Amino acid sequence: VGPRVIRMFQGSKVQTTSLMIKQIANQAYSEWSMATGKSCPKDLSELSKYRDSKSIKDAWGNKLMMQCGENAPEGVIGIAVSSKGPDGKHGTADDIKSWEEE
Repeated sequence: VGPRVIRMFQGSKVQTTSLMIKQIANQAYSEWSMATGKSCPKDLSELSKYRDSKSIKDAWGNKLMMQCGENAPEGVIGIAVSSKGPDGKHGTADDIKSWEEE
């Protein structure tokens, strides 16, 4: 029972983080951009006003990452938000990205 429960809990964290980063990248960013007239926030905390949660950390307690403008991944309009995922390491297969489908 233990390993199965742990996998379910990890899956829940992945889903929660995925929903959060997509909400930030789409809804919160759009509202921030319309309100400020700017295209790139200096930091994700600028978008906190447009979200229910002020946290800019993923379900594992790691700070979310943001890319914007010329630093954004190809095809991204606005901002790209990502999490290091369960392993806490950037650039690995378990990273969670606002611009990719699960």
